[in-house]
Amino acid sequence: MEITSGLFDKIVLQRNGDNLSNAFFEGICEKDGDITATISSQLLPVITIHKVAKAENGYFAGRLQGIPCGGPYRISLELSGNKNESVVIKDVLVGDVWILAGQSNMHGRGKLEYCEQPVDAVRAFYMDDRWDVASDPIHNMDKAVDVIHKNLMNGELPPQDTRYGVGPGVAFGKEMLRLTGVPQGIIACAHGGTSMSHWEPKLIDQGSSSLLGATLRRLRKNGSKVAGILWYQGENEAVGDVNFNYTKDMHILIAEFRRFCDDPKLPFVLMQLARVAEHAYPNDPCFWNNIQIRQLALQNDLSQVAVVPTIDLGLVDIIHLDAPSQNITGVRCAQAMYALQYGETETEKMPIMPGDIKFNCVDDVVLCVEIQFDNVVGNLSSQGRASGFTFSDGIDIVKTTLRGNTVVLQTAADNLDKLKQVKLNYGQGFSPYCNITDDAGRSLPVFSIPLGTVAFTPFCSCFSIELIEKSFSSIEKECPNGSDQNILCGFSTSFCDSRNLFEEWPKNEFCLLYSTNFTCDEEMPLKIFLGYDGPITLWYDEDFIAKDATGTNQAACDDASFKINAAKGNHSLKILLGNNTGKAYGIYLRLMLEDIKQEDVLKGEFISLPQWGACNIS
Repeated sequence: MEITSGLFDKIVLQRNGDNLSNAFFEGICEKDGDITATISSQLLPVITIHKVAKAENGYFAGRLQGIPCGGPYRISLELSGNKNESVVIKDVLVGDVWILAGQSNMHGRGKLEYCEQPVDAVRAFYMDDRWDVASDPIHNMDKAVDVIHKNLMNGELPPQDTRYGVGPGVAFGKEMLRLTGVPQGIIACAHGGTSMSHWEPKLIDQGSSSLLGATLRRLRKNGSKVAGILWYQGENEAVGDVNFNYTKDMHILIAEFRRFCDDPKLPFVLMQLARVAEHAYPNDPCFWNNIQIRQLALQNDLSQVAVVPTIDLGLVDIIHLDAPSQNITGVRCAQAMYALQYGETETEKMPIMPGDIKFNCVDDVVLCVEIQFDNVVGNLSSQGRASGFTFSDGIDIVKTTLRGNTVVLQTAADNLDKLKQVKLNYGQGFSPYCNITDDAGRSLPVFSIPLGTVAFTPFCSCFSIELIEKSFSSIEKECPNGSDQNILCGFSTSFCDSRNLFEEWPKNEFCLLYSTNFTCDEEMPLKIFLGYDGPITLWYDEDFIAKDATGTNQAACDDASFKINAAKGNHSLKILLGNNTGKAYGIYLRLMLEDIKQEDVLKGEFISLPQWGACNIS
């Protein structure tokens, strides 16, 4: 007799709502007949379950019901009347089991010298289909049995890593053990460097040749029941360009996990992307922040989903959390998972989310923004000066004060209307310094919230610029063709000053044609805001929009605005700037989204804004 799934030495069996096992198992044997189970432990009397399964045609399957939480148990299965057809499973625990999936920060890249000390009641199903006490690295990729792992590494598994491999799993299991008092099991399923396309549900039919198929195989191997899912992934979606499908893909993925676990309310905890080293990627950090903000919105979008912030934590290299930070993340995930499963307590709550925002005026001069945070344990505090908040459009924060669950930001804004046209951000950029946590040591999340009912994009900072050797007055509504002097130019300030394109700024009459593009992931009512210090003509998607022959110094960031209704997809903007007899130097350009619902903003809903082309750096 041989067990093929559901019962193994040192396994953790998933408990049911009555704190009893309900484990499905199956196997092969030579004879037919009824199978009897005998369960023994040091603390409980021997339990005998007759006809726990029936063997026919060399196959048997059944359920091992009624074993209380705890253990360890010794389980003996025997074909009735045939002691030669038997098997003994040793050191079995009953408690909670979790799937850990995603990419390298779940896989684990922290230094092993800082790993958590293993405990017997927290165990792992390693990549080689073996249960044992959970000890990093639990993703022992050098012994992975599912073919997808070898395929993703050019056909050869890596050598054993003796220096790195700490992920959040062991710390998570130990904290869940502390919170629940029952044994914990971890099924390791992550693979570093993978994108959402590698985890697509439509690839399940490929079995172990797909990541989700391999995860499903490992789930079935262990009785098809788990308590929840831990997920850390998104780095690959945050580089290169805007991933408009990310939110939809995550909705589908979570639904698929719940479907094959046969639990529509299965708890799902994902970690919001952490920092990444400055200049590690050549693209705009807005793409990184875009994924972080979309991740945060999932906590509001879907039931039984929690998003755990990591923006305050340390790195071991350009992108991976160090071992102490991985251990902190594991504890935070356990706190969130406990709140999902059992409801919030004073110390275990859902992850912190931004809440109500209001404005105050001090001495009729100083404008302050107060933001209240939900799900705070105790009070907010920081080591040193509270850091991590910014306003868009360069409005300075003079002072940050933490008061209970509220943050008060004293601004340098000169009027309230201007303040209501910007976004309040926390954790923006590739590698911001964020140090605000609550009394449970949990960070504020990365977010970006418009303070009014409109929202502005960053200023466009990258254009293809063409020299037009004609006077502005000679060019009508048709967009001109440029010369061979076509330059792709990125600007470090919001005013795109083109004087550095020339050794000496020409005084003769000519024009500069600024061209750029943006993308919308849905239809949007927009305003184009232009600032300019010379005469301009504007084209949108090659269509003439407006002409102002009176433009002159000084340029203001929002000299003029023009309404458009942008369809989903890619769009182009071209601005012709006359040199104004040598007095015109550049332009400002940004877009504004109108008709935002303030109630959605305050709930933390993801606000989809147009995205400039990938070369923009503002």
